[in-house]
Amino acid sequence: MTAEELPDADDGEPASLGDVMSRVARQLQQDHGDVDATLRTITTVAAATIPGADECGISYVVARQQVERRAWTGDLPQDVDTLQGDLREGPCLDAVWESTVVRVDDVAAEERWPAFARKASALGIGSMLCFQLFVEGDKLGALNLYSRQRNVFDDESRDIGLMFAGHAAVALAGAEHEENLRGGMAHRDVIG
Repeated sequence: MTAEELPDADDGEPASLGDVMSRVARQLQQDHGDVDATLRTITTVAAATIPGADECGISYVVARQQVERRAWTGDLPQDVDTLQGDLREGPCLDAVWESTVVRVDDVAAEERWPAFARKASALGIGSMLCFQLFVEGDKLGALNLYSRQRNVFDDESRDIGLMFAGHAAVALAGAEHEENLRGGMAHRDVIG
């Protein structure tokens, strides 16, 4: 689903959040069993739906340090996730290990991760909002939202993002489960 495919109300006005989430649920149902398609849909719609977001990425974090970029809406999320992995610090890592939600209002002035803040700001990041998606053993997932402007994520962004992350986690778990079942059946057929 692309940002252009998000529904509009009948009067040409932007659709309500309920309309958007309904369309997203139907799209995710079509993508079921295809983890990569599910991840792409989640990032595209999150960036288009959550107030303040310019870009979105989904990262998996393995063994608390290794950041695996899984889906993204552009180069910026990839660069920032690579930076967090290289530095082993940043809001994505805190979102998956420390907190369910991490908000960074002004990346340039952020003191929790000084090396990350300096370099992310130089890449053009003004604000970030990160949500924990799942925790499975030593593998975790995070939905990361990026804005080029400072101080754009507010309580509404957080609330919508939490709701979106919850739905995304369920859809992702379903897609991974179905993919694993298909893989097991294919393996069984080869052995047979």
